[in-house]
Amino acid sequence: MLLNGNNVTKNFGGLKALDDVSFALEKGEILGLIGPNGAGKTTLFNIISGFYGATLGTIKFQETEINKLKPHQICKLGIGRSFQITNPFLDLTVLENVTVGARFGRGKNTSLKEASDIALQYLEFVNLHSKKYVLAKTLNIVERKLLEIAAQKRVCIMCMEPNPKYCHRRFISAHLEKKGFKLIHITSKGQTSLLTF
Repeated sequence: MLLNGNNVTKNFGGLKALDDVSFALEKGEILGLIGPNGAGKTTLFNIISGFYGATLGTIKFQETEINKLKPHQICKLGIGRSFQITNPFLDLTVLENVTVGARFGRGKNTSLKEASDIALQYLEFVNLHSKKYVLAKTLNIVERKLLEIAAQKRVCIMCMEPNPKYCHRRFISAHLEKKGFKLIHITSKGQTSLLTF
């Protein structure tokens, strides 16, 4: 089991944002959840990534319980997360952005040279290799979202989309399908995706 939640509940005072949610994800599996705004989709992502604690229930990633871990600890285990609004280092190049993620967002010490080599592979993976020396602030929204994916390539990436037309068609493209991308989508006005490798 790659990622699973059992009886996850989240209360904010008297408001129950999540009520007894359970899910299970195997590596490469495609799973979907649909709900209106306010249904708790983002709250679930916030709990999985460590921004919120669950009121009740457990979440395990590769059989390790992650409920009490901080976001940076969960990241180092292999879960990445983006947000609806992309937030790259605008005055760094595309390569520098991904090198930061490769050097500091992994569970082991990585030299600058090794991180740069890893970053080049990730940029090739998302078809941004030709823009490696371009400043991130010059990228369009699709390219920035792909930059986020490259900068935090993990076992599992939770990806928040401001508008489904920007990225999902590109993620499901033949190029990424051939490279092992699988997709969980959680849909409302904004679209949320959980990508697994």
